[in-house]
Amino acid sequence: MRTFTMASLLLGMAWMCTPASATELEDAQADFERLAGELNVLQLSDVLYDRFENSHGLPPETKELHHRVLEKVTNGSYSQETLQTLLKDPNAKVRTLAAVALFDMEDPAVLPTLVELVDDDAATFEYVQPWASAAFEPQNFNPPTNQQTVGDVVNKMVRFYMSPSGFHYGVVHKTEPGFAEYWEARRSRESCAAWFGVQLARASQSRFPMRPDRIPHVREIRQRIEQLPPDEQAWVFLWLSEQPGRKWLVSDEELLDACRSLGPDKMLRMLQHEIPSDDPDLQSRKRNNSSYHHMQIYVLKHAEQLLRPTDADALLQCEQWERDYQKHNVSDPLLSPWWAIAAAQLQPDKAAEILHAAMARFQRKYDTPHQALLGIALWQLCGDSEKDYFVQWFYNVKPERANLWHTRGRFIEEVGKRRNGREILAPIIQDKRFDQLSWQSLKSLIGAVNASSETPLVSYEELRKAYHPLGKDHYYWEKERARKEYPEETATFEGHLKDWRERLRNWAE
Repeated sequence: MRTFTMASLLLGMAWMCTPASATELEDAQADFERLAGELNVLQLSDVLYDRFENSHGLPPETKELHHRVLEKVTNGSYSQETLQTLLKDPNAKVRTLAAVALFDMEDPAVLPTLVELVDDDAATFEYVQPWASAAFEPQNFNPPTNQQTVGDVVNKMVRFYMSPSGFHYGVVHKTEPGFAEYWEARRSRESCAAWFGVQLARASQSRFPMRPDRIPHVREIRQRIEQLPPDEQAWVFLWLSEQPGRKWLVSDEELLDACRSLGPDKMLRMLQHEIPSDDPDLQSRKRNNSSYHHMQIYVLKHAEQLLRPTDADALLQCEQWERDYQKHNVSDPLLSPWWAIAAAQLQPDKAAEILHAAMARFQRKYDTPHQALLGIALWQLCGDSEKDYFVQWFYNVKPERANLWHTRGRFIEEVGKRRNGREILAPIIQDKRFDQLSWQSLKSLIGAVNASSETPLVSYEELRKAYHPLGKDHYYWEKERARKEYPEETATFEGHLKDWRERLRNWAE
């Protein structure tokens, strides 16, 4: 993996001025011909994420060979001009390995050169498709492979750079912006936030937790970012805040301090889609705007540290702007409860008014997770004065079948983390509707109580062994069928639920 510097664009173009010797080219061509003949498959994900030494899904012998060949191809022995020349080699596999070596240099200046091969339909190394291994498979089992072309490989390399910048439709598309538009905005730049994102994705191998031996690679990126002007450093750190490996790049405290250094005026401008930077990756887009949304959410979650009490009204105006997204020709608005939550945190005297009004705005079919966040904020900021409201809201939330984000459970878990969470959990348990709670909600309540007790109210083993033939979650929706088709199992399961509810009631007294 090549070290990228602020002057990389100029260095990357050095091959235009410094021709490689004929001997160097001949030696490189001979090396690549030999390596192309040795390699039988090419796992592009390992190339993209710099995972040569830890390929997944390859038999042991193939994995060792794959690692060894790719290490030789990317060991830095070949100049950019030599590799560019090899992109025109008659052997498709040599062209492919040259593209791998150029990509591994992590120099965006090579992207236009790689783009010239996106239409190369010559067959190259096959790749091993994902497969599930079984304990009884013989050691010499060969997983199935698929064909790929030189163009397939290069296209994915270029898209690896383009996608973080919101260009998700490939190098060329009939109706969507492609590489020409991407490169026009970046061709004369020495750095872009997404280029650092590419480096971080490769340095961390996009894994969590990150392997300790990757930490030095991440630290090198930190050194390169520190060459930027102070404001640009802060914006780049904020843009990378959700990336794997970020905490090794910049700690939580350092990230917050970097945002503080920008000041509340610039923070507010960013929230209003007017970020003061000429980096195209830092600009808000009409769609495919997830990276910008991550920046906005981070600032909203840290509003008390980064904004002023007088900014509360501006945040609510921002939410209204997002709700009027069609007027602004935007298809990717940030319709988030965090606008109101941040405003309430900045103006705690008005928190109840702000959050109740927001709760009324988030009443669509899939807004219950947002309601949970607003409810948690109400409880945190207003406490006992909202206790009756919490209980009524909690029981009025209707569980949605197959909803992966269980709203009641989320609310319980968040409340349970608080030191005085018992004050709101107890009224929920004491309510007459408690017996009708679903298994998921009951399990969340038990988990919250267990977390705050030295001795578990209900042990993990008890929870694990509880069983119903329909499944514990499906039982809630099909109780009559459960009692009719599985009377004994249902009676046993309901006995467990009754016992656990009694324990919770005793705890809540």
